[in-house]
Amino acid sequence: MFACAACGVGGYFLFLSNPLVGKWEGDLLVVKIEFDFYRGGTGKVTVKNPVGVGIGGAPRNAEGTTMHFKYKVTGSNPMILAIEPTKVDANERRNMFAAKDRPGRLRVTLEGDTMTLVEDEPRGGIAIPITLKRVR
Repeated sequence: MFACAACGVGGYFLFLSNPLVGKWEGDLLVVKIEFDFYRGGTGKVTVKNPVGVGIGGAPRNAEGTTMHFKYKVTGSNPMILAIEPTKVDANERRNMFAAKDRPGRLRVTLEGDTMTLVEDEPRGGIAIPITLKRVR
């Protein structure tokens, strides 16, 4: 009986109370970033170039790269988000996730419908925060 109750409570916290679940959007420099976190520890991130004028005045379409991943959240202050890429759908010329075999760790700060992500161990020593707004 106790084991069933423990599994039920653990399942609730694992699948139903995850504060990241949903769709989040934001901008980083000149690209749009969309994170989708699903229940059960999977998700995807899409990075899109803006539509507009490209190099030399040529029109530019919204090209994008999508990375599917597994994720795990640990800790609470700070919350650590570990992402393990599973698949990349990319435009041949703009594969922003070339290191898809390398898991990433991000520090997460949540304030209402705003999430800030910062690399836990930034490459090159520079951590650029990404601010996202919950859209659903």
